[in-house]
Amino acid sequence: MKKISITLFTIAAIIALSIAQQSCSSKPEGAFTEEEKGMQDSTDSTAQVSDFEALMQQDSLSKDSSQK
Repeated sequence: MKKISITLFTIAAIIALSIAQQSCSSKPEGAFTEEEKGMQDSTDSTAQVSDFEALMQQDSLSKDSSQK
């Protein structure tokens, strides 16, 4: 009886590890087409540019007001 339970536990552990490895190794980017990836990259780039410009403007305003 002990050998059967150890064998079943070993099989269950192997199955669990296999499922965990498959879920960790799947690439979420694979769910998107090349067009969708390009659109997202473009959106990200635009957001970064606008965030950078806002930061530069804020920095410029704070420097101008501190020099008065």
